Amino acid sequence: MGTVVLVCIGAVPAYWQVSDWDFSRPAPVAAGNQTPDVAAMVAGLEARMAAEPDNVEGWTMLGRSYLVMGRYPEAVKAYQQAWERTDAPSADLKLAYAEAQAFVDQSSLNGMAGQLVEEVLALEPMNARALWYGGLVALLADRPDDARARWGRLLSLNPPAEVASVLEQQLAQLEGAPPPTAGTRTAVPAAGRIEVNVSLGEGAEASISPQTALFIIARDPAGGPPVAVTRHGASEVPGRFTLTDADAMLAGRSLSQFKELEVVARLSLSGEPMAQPGDWFAATTTRPGGPPLQLLIDQRVD
Repeated sequence: MGTVVLVCIGAVPAYWQVSDWDFSRPAPVAAGNQTPDVAAMVAGLEARMAAEPDNVEGWTMLGRSYLVMGRYPEAVKAYQQAWERTDAPSADLKLAYAEAQAFVDQSSLNGMAGQLVEEVLALEPMNARALWYGGLVALLADRPDDARARWGRLLSLNPPAEVASVLEQQLAQLEGAPPPTAGTRTAVPAAGRIEVNVSLGEGAEASISPQTALFIIARDPAGGPPVAVTRHGASEVPGRFTLTDADAMLAGRSLSQFKELEVVARLSLSGEPMAQPGDWFAATTTRPGGPPLQLLIDQRVD
């Protein structure tokens, strides 16, 4: 049972960025190898909150930014500031606060985070995000029937294929059955897919430590925040990685909209999404849906 919960929590970030379904919520800051403009925007929001500590909307935006960037403890603190200044928290704030707590400490779903999810489900029984986390809450509380019921309702909302596939796998595990065969649902169109074979140069391989993370990033060559990002453990290299429209960072902006994209594979020595001096990377340009790329990580970030 614990394995199911861990898989689900680890998978959540991709789901909230699906742009055409209620499970999504646009993120103000893109994760991954952020541009100086994005970093400056977050820094500006931090400064604004220092000057306007009673701005609930600002704290909520900052919490969402931290969450997308993978800065989960800071996200919890920002949402807590919004929470303490709100007499009647909305369902969205409850779920965001619970979500951030769960990423810091999964066991929080047995406590306050889980209670917040249950409160939302009591008022909005078909809230997609609440159903997702409600399934996790039920599993941790040893209520598999509730988990099956909640994820079953979530499937009835016709989620995107990437979300539905994971739900079906989790439900199959709960039933003790083999997971559905890959490819039984609609495949991701080639135009919304980039495959990358990543390997390491000598210097990069020697730099890996337990906290090192691999980011695969697709960018518009004309500039701006990343179009799509995935994060992996450095131990997965060498290997093949896939970016799809499901990994899009901003609502309404996907791989399939671009004729050409810059693709970067970056080893973050700190594990943080923002590039830092000393990180290793490789980059090339491609068209979405093209043949698999070959990237050898052998360049340093200045």
